Amino acid sequence: MEHFFGTLKVESGYNELIKIRTPTEKEVRALIDNFITYYNNERIQKNLGWQPPVEKSA
Repeated sequence: MEHFFGTLKVESGYNELIKIRTPTEKEVRALIDNFITYYNNERIQKNLGWQPPVEKSA
């Protein structure tokens, strides 16, 4: 879980946003929702043979 949350912070843009200002709860929820959709459908993953999960499961 710690690895996932670290990845979420870096790849979602949260770390960059937090440097500028404190995001609202709505913005954080949108970042998380968008990242989870990206992570589960588009992000290439080494353990899946360098394929996104959608292609591996198809």
